[in-house]
Amino acid sequence: RVRKGPAMIVVTSHTNADFDSLSCMVAALRLYPGATLLLPGAAESLLRRWMEKHRDEIPPVHSTKGLRASAVERLVCVDVSSRDRIGSLAGILLDRDPPAPLHVFDHHPGQGDLAGEYTRVEEAGSCTAVMVKELLERNLTPTPFEATLFLLGIYEDTGFLTYPTTRPADFEAVLACLRWGGALDQVARVLKKGFTEEQMRLLAEVFDNLETLSVGGVPVHLSVVNAEAYVPDLSILAHEILAMEGMEALFLLAYMENRVHLIARSRSPMVNVAEILDVLGGGGHPSAASAVVRGKTVAEVRALLLDELTSSRPVGLKARDIMSRDFQRIGEEAT
Repeated sequence: RVRKGPAMIVVTSHTNADFDSLSCMVAALRLYPGATLLLPGAAESLLRRWMEKHRDEIPPVHSTKGLRASAVERLVCVDVSSRDRIGSLAGILLDRDPPAPLHVFDHHPGQGDLAGEYTRVEEAGSCTAVMVKELLERNLTPTPFEATLFLLGIYEDTGFLTYPTTRPADFEAVLACLRWGGALDQVARVLKKGFTEEQMRLLAEVFDNLETLSVGGVPVHLSVVNAEAYVPDLSILAHEILAMEGMEALFLLAYMENRVHLIARSRSPMVNVAEILDVLGGGGHPSAASAVVRGKTVAEVRALLLDELTSSRPVGLKARDIMSRDFQRIGEEAT
């Protein structure tokens, strides 16, 4: 339960938190000493297992249970700048009178609707890179354990520094973490993992139900699967399929626990999956995004997705993407 007492600063991130979320929250403790870390929803299974293993080394992370809105003097959002991605905290802290003062740190420029008294939103493959830059500018030094956590956040969110969204800031942040004593060998040990039995079953179902669409000249793949229970790390499944098959873009829809989970991955600059899933209440990066839709069937979500792909936002090549500007004219007699 959240501690009660004098006014406090709450540091939070988006629902379905990942390593980038947690590493940014821990980094924020250097900026806001004594703050309370709070997750508005569940964490991804891999992160939950890591947190359980290192529960004696990481700061306490609370849920929203027992949170008294009147006790919060400031809300700090990291790795998120969209109101609808902080769950019930939006209603608890931002809709109170007066709303809690807000600070925002994110790496999705132009995608969020949250703006605070202090806002730092810069383009990077990971929000951890933004937080590391902030620490460097303020001459704040984390512990080697914290630096290792930062490495996990950076490498997970950038696909081991290979996603198209990776920027120089991510590499610079890795260098800083190594100087702080971060253990790079932990990255492969923690983040590399195989498929579970249920994920293997879903993998076969994905390929059985795979369909290909041509959207503006770009091949887009779509698959619908069903699971009796929640399957963790579905995003990893989508990423592996994209890599194995050399796809340009993949939309994976899975009906689990009475809701539709939509995972999207893209390797084409012409397919911005964050913009496409925005109409379904989702978000993320141009190359990696997700959404959870309640109250609709898979067929209804699929229809909305197809309508968005084919009608409202063409994502294919434009003339300027292939035309030559300064062409040269030569005579027909030229050799």
